[in-house]
This record gives sequence, C-alpha cells and structure tokens, in this order.
Amino acid sequence: MLGFQAWLEILGGIGMLTFAVASRGRSFARASGGRGLMAGLISVAGYLAFLGAVTVLPLAPVAALRETIAIFGALVGAVVFGEEFGLLRMSAASLAAAGIVALARSTA
Repeated sequence: MLGFQAWLEILGGIGMLTFAVASRGRSFARASGGRGLMAGLISVAGYLAFLGAVTVLPLAPVAALRETIAIFGALVGAVVFGEEFGLLRMSAASLAAAGIVALARSTA
C-alpha cells in the first residue's frame, strides 16, 4: 500500500514540477515550492487516510465522502480565488453530487 502511494506521488510530483517549470519558468517554481510541498503532503495524508478507512469500513460510503472534495474544490475556487462559477462548473459540481448520492445509496 505504501509503495504504491510513494510511486504515485513521486511520479505525479515530477510531472507537475516539469509542467510548472516548462510553462511558468524556474522562478515561479521556486517561489511556489513551499506551498506546492505543503499541498503534496496534505494530498499524501488524505490518500493514506482514505486507504486506511477502506480497510476497516465499507467502500461505498468512504468513496462517497472522498468525492466531496470536487465540490469543495469548486467552492474554494469561486469563493477564495474569485474564479467564475459558470454553467460548466455548476454542471460538473452537479454531476459530482449525483455520483456521491449514487455511491451513498448503493449501500442502503
């Protein structure tokens, strides 16, 4: 379990860092490195918590709870970062919410 997570994060991190340097330059990557590292650590902790939860709890409710991050991400983007919350984002959030309801109801 930890080996898979380690390789997933290492390869994903290398890919994101390569993209950041290629698209925005080294100065951006250096300036944003601390926040990126913190986000990566939070991501690893969250995924490990999910893997730990599914070993002792039913998968469907845990997966439904995990997928709420898409809705929270859309809300944070709109409220905190001032991103537009247009039709496309509302549609995506609605589809995510429908999927969460379907996952949660599958155990009922």
